Amino acid sequence: NDESVAIRYAEIIDESFREENEHNNFDETNYDMLDEMYLIQNRDVFESAHFARMLQRSTEISMVPDQKFVDKYKLHFGEYSATRFESLLNDYNESTKLTDEFKATNEIPPFLNIHVFYSCNWSRKYRVLTVIPDIVKSYLENFSIFYKAKMPRRFIEWSPHLSNCVLNINEITIKCNGITAAILYSLKNGQKTSEEIAQELFYDVDEVEKILNNLKGSNYGNFILMKNDEYSINEEASPDGDSINFLKRSPQDNKAEERKERTAIMTSRGRQVESVIILCLKGHPAIKETELFNIIGQRLKFILDPITFEEKLHSLAIKRFIKRDTDEGTVTYIP
Repeated sequence: NDESVAIRYAEIIDESFREENEHNNFDETNYDMLDEMYLIQNRDVFESAHFARMLQRSTEISMVPDQKFVDKYKLHFGEYSATRFESLLNDYNESTKLTDEFKATNEIPPFLNIHVFYSCNWSRKYRVLTVIPDIVKSYLENFSIFYKAKMPRRFIEWSPHLSNCVLNINEITIKCNGITAAILYSLKNGQKTSEEIAQELFYDVDEVEKILNNLKGSNYGNFILMKNDEYSINEEASPDGDSINFLKRSPQDNKAEERKERTAIMTSRGRQVESVIILCLKGHPAIKETELFNIIGQRLKFILDPITFEEKLHSLAIKRFIKRDTDEGTVTYIP
């Protein structure tokens, strides 16, 4: 029941999938590791850690290993446990079709990959990337126009946390996510305070300082300098091998934040389910619970699981908003 064991297990799977993808050798024996997962009592932590790494892999490598893993995970632990994983896989497949269609009529440089994920399927804060490098800005604007024409009721926001960038600054190669890239891009014209950068990026000033202070360290060749509360890029920086691999925060670092976000999202979804139940019942004198479940599932923008549905029916019945007939299996709205 050790959380660190569950997180480490997700790391091992991530390493295995990346190795399989690199050698294009999808070994079925690797998925037998699920048998060992019965020993992990804290599967909640594993699923959050695995999902975070799965989300990162979806923007970097093929999802073939993940598809095989999720199929077996569902067989072992049931459909509900695999819901988040399947939602992301569906997003990945739909995104691939969408970008392929865009590429058929629009030219984009080989270094730019565009992915679209629906926010209702995963828990992340909205982080709008306001500073977009000129080299990709026109392509992203064109894709936004294309996307709006295809999905007029939806809007698109570019997430810096999920992007992966390779920068070349002063002949130093830097691998980082979009937040770090945007911060460094902001500093390209001169020194700035963390408050100025945060205001420019609409980003938390504490997070900006954490990133810059890390890059100030000797581990990264003192890539960032600070003088009189202003940060700047060190032109004399000398990281090992003239390269910097500035990884994203690990699932352990984000654990408390992830749980808070997940709780908020589940609370919001619960209220949505209750609202749709009442709305549907107002138009029916009495309706079978199975039929109601199907109707509600079609109206929601996320996948409704039977456990949540049952909890909300029970809650509404206690509050006397609805009446349940267990013999007939029907539900009635109480005006």
